[in-house]
Amino acid sequence: MIGQGYDGASSMSGSVLGVQACIRQVCPSAVYVHCASHCLNLTIFRSSDIPSIQNCQGVVSEIAAFFNRSAKRNSILKQAVIDADVETNRQRLRSLCETRWVERHDAIISFKLLYGPMLDALDQCCCMRDRETSVKARMLKAASTQAEFIVAISVLSNFLALTHTLSVSLQTVNIDLFDTLFNVSNVIALLRDERQNAETRFVDIWNDSTALARCAQTELVKPRQASRQRHRANTRRPITMKNAIGELVIFRFLIL
Repeated sequence: MIGQGYDGASSMSGSVLGVQACIRQVCPSAVYVHCASHCLNLTIFRSSDIPSIQNCQGVVSEIAAFFNRSAKRNSILKQAVIDADVETNRQRLRSLCETRWVERHDAIISFKLLYGPMLDALDQCCCMRDRETSVKARMLKAASTQAEFIVAISVLSNFLALTHTLSVSLQTVNIDLFDTLFNVSNVIALLRDERQNAETRFVDIWNDSTALARCAQTELVKPRQASRQRHRANTRRPITMKNAIGELVIFRFLIL
């Protein structure tokens, strides 16, 4: 035994009581290396801390759980996929894995392909007699038809496609160091090309977003961003006993 690799948890990588330390007591030549696939997962996770992307993943996870936790709702989704005649063999949404981004990419791809049938299934769930199901379906449909969500799902699927091949190759049995470095270099080159040709790539993302917005019957508009109001007439409130007492209570609370 000449090597071992785990994630960065202390129970696995600890130099005193970790698994790698216990194994090295028996096999001193088994050098510990932090799992490269886990490092890639951590890197992608830390680079996707944009609120809109995080909210998008949360909505996708909630919708997948909504259908997968009920056989009846799942059958409604399957029938909606059949009726829509989507060119895919997938008939159900996959849940987002917290640790393996390769499975998260498959979940995003499935969600994007089944976006139209998923909305039809949510419409049917909104008409169900079960109050909890109908309310939840309305909330999920409102969240999944917003312009910000549609653009975020397009951006997320586009950039996860760049790291999917690398994530799969890092989990193969016969991968070696040279192949790993070659695959990493290819991903870096693709990311640099994305950055240099941002305007061209944004056109593709916008076309994908437009197609999804057409399914959701939503118009892609820029969200309103209101800064501090400077030109609004701020009329002072009349000084009454009630207003004066209220301001004194607030002032006392701030002082204490």
